[in-house]
Amino acid sequence: MGRVSSSIRSTPHIEALCRVVTSLIGAFLFAAAISKTVYPEDTQAALGYLSGRLWLPLWVVGPAFWMLVISELGLGAMLIVGAGVRWALPATGVLLGLFAIWALFLWTSGAKVPCGCGIKVPWGGGDATPTQVLTRNVVLLSLLAPAYWKVGRKSNVEGATPSGGVPHPL
Repeated sequence: MGRVSSSIRSTPHIEALCRVVTSLIGAFLFAAAISKTVYPEDTQAALGYLSGRLWLPLWVVGPAFWMLVISELGLGAMLIVGAGVRWALPATGVLLGLFAIWALFLWTSGAKVPCGCGIKVPWGGGDATPTQVLTRNVVLLSLLAPAYWKVGRKSNVEGATPSGGVPHPL
């Protein structure tokens, strides 16, 4: 009864697919950060709206904008190259969760402020509605969970054996 069937066990194919998913999510974050840097107006307007709703001074918008861009660039790069995945996946989950809460807040409040969540390109696009952003982030979060289970938990454990123990140095 305690045996796991071989069809349920992790296969290299599933692990490879999870690595591809984490790289794609990283590329999405990286592209979003570049887009925010090239077209900062929507994100700055959204952060300005948020600071007004929370009674924060407007000088908070600039540092918050750059912290957001640096977070997306850093997490995106880590997921693309596979470095620090064990910590980057949960941090990405928190970031996507905050974006989802932000989109839900805009959706329920009926605010006419762009969320600043899309990836803008010179030929148009990137003006996602809060509903689209919420749906996208829920899908990305649902892809992060199995990726963390298969890839993130095993990552960054130097010298670990498949059984989880550390081999003897000799």
